[in-house]
Amino acid sequence: MRLCNYVNINIHISPTLFTEWLTNIYLPANRKRLKKCYTYMTQGLSDLGLKYVNGCAGLFIWVDFRKYIQPLTFEAEMTLFYDLIKGGVYIPPGQGFFCREPGWFRIIFALPEDQLQRVLQRIGASLKARRLCNGSNQEGTEI
Repeated sequence: MRLCNYVNINIHISPTLFTEWLTNIYLPANRKRLKKCYTYMTQGLSDLGLKYVNGCAGLFIWVDFRKYIQPLTFEAEMTLFYDLIKGGVYIPPGQGFFCREPGWFRIIFALPEDQLQRVLQRIGASLKARRLCNGSNQEGTEI
């Protein structure tokens, strides 16, 4: 009886198929979804009157909340951070990422649209409540 040398063809085909799938299907679809999320989030931030740094890659956006922080200190930034948490949204302040000036927060936008909508609603409600508590209706200064 003669034995055959078994060669697993999957070993030879899989890397090629995986690379083609990754390059031709997954990455383009992922890029399209991220662009849609980015566009939704930046439009929502603009609608709230918030400025942000335009991104070209990554999963987060740097957002300027300086007009909601008085005095412009890292301590006041933390107060806004806790107000946002009370409003049901966690957005880490720039201080945790070694920002040189207070008021910048990092928002991750790689979320389903319904969650992005909730995030934007909660940010808006938190900022509105903060303005009412501070007795100010003023929008603040622009970048």
